[in-house]
Amino acid sequence: MATQVDSRRLTGPNLVLAGAGATIDVDCTDDEREPLVRRWTEHARAMLDAVGWSDCGVASRPVPTGVSLAFDAPIDALYAACEIAEWAWERATSNDETHDNAAFEAARERFVDTILEERNPAVLALRDAAEERGVPFLWDDDEVSVGSGQRSKTWPARECPDPKDVPWSELGAIPIALVTGTNGKTTTVRLLAQIARAAGLCPGFSSTDGIWAGEEIVVTGDYSGPGGARAVLRESKVDYAILETARGGLQRRGVGVEAADVACVLNVSADHLGEFGVATVDDLTAIKFLITKVVPPTGRVILNGDDPRVGGRRGEFAAEVALFSLDPHSSAIEEWRREKRPCAFLDGETLVLDRGGAPEAIIDAKEMPIAFGGAARHNLANALAAILIADATGIPTAAIRDGLSSFRPTPESLPGRTNLFEFDDVRVLVDFAHNPDGHAALLDLAAQMPAKRRCVILGQAGDRDNDSIVEMSRATVSARPDRVFIKEMPRYLRGREAGNVPKLIQSVFDELSFTEYEHHDTELDAVRAALEWARPGDLLLFPIHESRADVVEILEGRVRGGAHPTGPGD
Repeated sequence: MATQVDSRRLTGPNLVLAGAGATIDVDCTDDEREPLVRRWTEHARAMLDAVGWSDCGVASRPVPTGVSLAFDAPIDALYAACEIAEWAWERATSNDETHDNAAFEAARERFVDTILEERNPAVLALRDAAEERGVPFLWDDDEVSVGSGQRSKTWPARECPDPKDVPWSELGAIPIALVTGTNGKTTTVRLLAQIARAAGLCPGFSSTDGIWAGEEIVVTGDYSGPGGARAVLRESKVDYAILETARGGLQRRGVGVEAADVACVLNVSADHLGEFGVATVDDLTAIKFLITKVVPPTGRVILNGDDPRVGGRRGEFAAEVALFSLDPHSSAIEEWRREKRPCAFLDGETLVLDRGGAPEAIIDAKEMPIAFGGAARHNLANALAAILIADATGIPTAAIRDGLSSFRPTPESLPGRTNLFEFDDVRVLVDFAHNPDGHAALLDLAAQMPAKRRCVILGQAGDRDNDSIVEMSRATVSARPDRVFIKEMPRYLRGREAGNVPKLIQSVFDELSFTEYEHHDTELDAVRAALEWARPGDLLLFPIHESRADVVEILEGRVRGGAHPTGPGD
């Protein structure tokens, strides 16, 4: 039986609509889908026309589990739009096929009242005035702003000024870069912020760790969605914006800005499949590429030439496309260089920028602390992406080089990403590594770091699919660790029974005849057990998800109580 599973506002470009609107997600069978779409569209169209929204288009997007149904709506009446979408669904699934004029009219009057109560003509007037002048416009339930960063002004949503009273000459845009991908977003954003500082700019960025304005932490938490983007662009001291753009916000709300100078897609691999109608990696790719929709022809789209799903789309854009690759002889890079298009690549141990026929050596991998002497190839790829973003936004080569050489992946500068601790001749590498590709990158890095013995902490959140958990488990065994500490994650069960994920991991280990493992009820228990197991010369891999702050505190305490702290580049 068909069921509605979600109803929400869409505030920017998304998979169903080009802009703002309302959507509902429906679970249904393939046989049910077409008649449901037809009936819902009929009822939605009738009500949209009745409330005066005849210019709002209706759309649908089939997904493996059902369909997403949506229609365009004014930005100042999206809650009312959601009510109309839900009403149309109720009518489409009703057993009553008769048309009750009185009931329809009562619903219309209710929706008109809701629209009149919600609408805010002053917001629309300000938006139209900003659009006429080519000035950025941002809105949400609480605030409205025109311009961005240092060149912006913000007002409460219900206190918008008359456009004629706005100091338009003071307002305008600052450089904006959007960064997305399955892995590497936060690292690339932080690298780019360091490069911007080296250029004398005041960068603002949003990420899964919080919002920064210059050197100031504005707020901590996951702000990789549209709300984080708006917050950065309303910071009055920021003159360069870097917006980490994660899958969740794109799926739930759409792209958070109307325009950006640069959009960078780092990579796409299996992660969070099965949520909001995204069942395959191809679906996830479509989500990630939404950020390219807000880049004008005068901007730049930056793609990973080593990822077929990403680099393979290089011919689709009106904007200039730049590629990055760890292989200077890849077919994509050779094509781009023949055509004198911008690219960045790793040539031996040197990161090279080619603006179109004039390759320039930027920095040696050994000069970048985050590269771990060149062993952290995933961070070399992130650095190449940062080089292309910086170049596209006018940052000079000297500042790019200074930023890359001065950035160190500490718990303060890059929380939970390749953070290295050393004490009593034991080294511990802490990393987020939350999906198969991220986990594989951490194992590859560890394989190139000398150690007498190696151990791994392994666990996963309950909302990840079995295949990804099995893949991570197999990769762990292939890395031939001396010990694995399987962790339960009580705060991240997310629908699974306690013990389900550890049992799945153990079943893979048993299948592969790997016996050097033990189980612990929490992440912290696994960490303490691994530290107890460690001896001088060992390397401990800690993919940490639940208790990062507590783990860092434990490790920093060990550093203070033992040998002096060291890290890559020290």
